[in-house]
Order: sequence, then structure tokens, then C-alpha cells
Amino acid sequence: EHNGYTVTAARNGQEALDLFQANPYTFDLVITDVTMPKLSGPDLAKGVFDLRPGMPVIMTTGYTDTLIVGQLRSLGIRGSLAKPCPSRLLLTAVRNALDHSN
Repeated sequence: EHNGYTVTAARNGQEALDLFQANPYTFDLVITDVTMPKLSGPDLAKGVFDLRPGMPVIMTTGYTDTLIVGQLRSLGIRGSLAKPCPSRLLLTAVRNALDHSN
């Protein structure tokens, strides 16, 4: 928010999907973690893509396995960030995702 973005936070993956489903065109970007309570990040992304194919989604992960990153890309995830992530890298990823959205 300090950088001019409006942020909607959710406590878990299911709450995030519920918020998105309620008004999918309110959002320009989804940022999520791979591992979340109630609904994983990849499952959240699938739900988002069902409503808005091509929606920019950035996934954060503590995993460094290149297989995980490859799986995320195959789902349509625009970017992935390793945790912990400095805010400047997050802001760069957000800008890139928004600039290259459909």
C-alpha cells in the first residue's frame, strides 16, 4: 500500500478464493504462497484461472527445488519468489506481472 497499490489480505487460501469469486474483476493480481491453510496456493491459482484465465498470479515459496518452480510455471503462474523476499524484488515482480497481463 505504501507503493500505491490497494491490497486485500486473506487469512488462508479458501478465504482468498472466496474473496476472488465474490468479485473477480476487482483484482488485478493475486500473490499467494505455495503452502497455505485450507487451500494450497496452486489450488487457489487453479480456482482463479477458472474464473479469469490469464490472471496474473505470483507464487511465493520457501522451496528452492527447480521442479516446484517448473510445476508452477506449467500451471500458468507468472512469477515465483523465494522466501524471504526483499520488498524491492516483490515490487519488481508485481510491476512485471501487471505490465505483462492480458
